Amino acid sequence: MPSTMIDQPGDPPVTVIDSRLHLWDPRLLDYPWLAQVPRLRHSYLPADLSTATAGLGSGGFHLEAVVFVEAGRADTDADAEVDWVEQLAAGGPMLRAVVAHVPLERDAGARIAALRRHRLFTGVRRNLQDEADGFTTTDDVAAGVRLLG
Repeated sequence: MPSTMIDQPGDPPVTVIDSRLHLWDPRLLDYPWLAQVPRLRHSYLPADLSTATAGLGSGGFHLEAVVFVEAGRADTDADAEVDWVEQLAAGGPMLRAVVAHVPLERDAGARIAALRRHRLFTGVRRNLQDEADGFTTTDDVAAGVRLLG
């Protein structure tokens, strides 16, 4: 590897933006998947991120910002999740954007319109792992996906 590719003493740290951060608080919102992973059934908050990245600066990295990605909360908590993350973001400059859950197969237009009121809303995630084969090829999902453009 050429020496220019290796961090040299005195090199400025590499600035990193984490584009997929999940936070959750089961005291506030319902996360059905946590029932299957009990060891994760506790809060993960921005303060935990600070602890987890404490040594990065000395290794040549500086965590500049993060993008929150919806964390699999119950469908009924989707709006509350975005509100909660925006409250967390008000407490520090690192949380810069929210990728929110949108049920692309139903009322996607209304949900996207409602999300636009959130200053940090930047993208959509629709988890597919538990859906039946062929789910993504239904007319309803296709119509929701077209709204994203």
